[in-house]
Amino acid sequence: MNPITNGNNDLIWKQYRSGNFIEACESWRKLARYNNIIAQFNYGFCLEEGLASEKRPAEASLWYGKAAEAGLPQAQHNLALLRLNGSGIRKDVILAYFWLKVSSERLESSKLALKKISQSHRLTKDQIRKINQLLRAHFEENKKSN
Repeated sequence: MNPITNGNNDLIWKQYRSGNFIEACESWRKLARYNNIIAQFNYGFCLEEGLASEKRPAEASLWYGKAAEAGLPQAQHNLALLRLNGSGIRKDVILAYFWLKVSSERLESSKLALKKISQSHRLTKDQIRKINQLLRAHFEENKKSN
């Protein structure tokens, strides 16, 4: 997924669209530190893709994780794919499946990725049990906070 727009940072988007990735990524980094979930996702994207420096998937997963926990489906999706691929980060099919399942409620791309995982990765009963535990805990926590 590409970075997502947020109306209050049009200047950053102008930087990004003009190819000034270093400035755009630095601006998103600053906003991300103030818990702006769109900026957290976009900065994670910068780190994953290496737009401002070398690729840093482990650090990208931290920023995607913050936005994912805050409920941003695009971050949940990207975090899942990072975990599934395991390129520069510990591969974790359970977390990948969990985040795709959560984001699939709002993203068609997550539904498709979930279908691909189901076809390509034979989950064990233990893995399915762990995924279901994570999902129950996640949805219980969300019910409490709403």
